[in-house]
This record gives sequence, C-alpha cells and structure tokens, in this order.
Amino acid sequence: EVYIKQVKKELLLPKKQKQIVLRDLEEMFASAKEHGESEQQVIERLGAPKEFVINTEEQFGVDHASVKKRRGIIHIVSSVIVAVHCVRSDAAGQNS
Repeated sequence: EVYIKQVKKELLLPKKQKQIVLRDLEEMFASAKEHGESEQQVIERLGAPKEFVINTEEQFGVDHASVKKRRGIIHIVSSVIVAVHCVRSDAAGQNS
C-alpha cells in the first residue's frame, strides 16, 4: 500500500492512464498475495517506486528531460514571484 501511494504521488500521467497503472499495481499485489508471494518480493521485482514510475512513464512516452526542464522553469518562476512579493511587502511597510 505504501508502494502504491508513492507511485501515485510520483506518476506524471493523465488521470485515466494513472488510474489504469494504479489499478494494475493493486491487482498485481493482490494476485501475488493469493499465490503466496510477499509484498517485498513483488517490490523487488518491480524495483523502487521511483524506478517503477520512470519505466512506466517511458512506456507511455513521457520525455523525462522535458519534465525536468519544465520543473526547473516552474521553480525559477515561483522563486521570482516570491521575491517580487517580498519586495512589494517590504516597500509597502517602508511607506507606512
């Protein structure tokens, strides 16, 4: 269950595709349990959640280089917005 939650958090797919992947994961764990396999054994087969996510996203055609670039741009823009807000707040405080 922790594994699936981590995958859900990291998975960058459209909602329908994400739901399919998560459903399949749940079924995989349930089936393994029915056949006497432990959760740890399933995890060892699938790899770490991050590794599983990367492999799955690649199967769906996600370009990780562009995702990293987009995250970097979002981080920079967010930082600029915060800086502008702080400068405005500081200037408003000095004018009072």
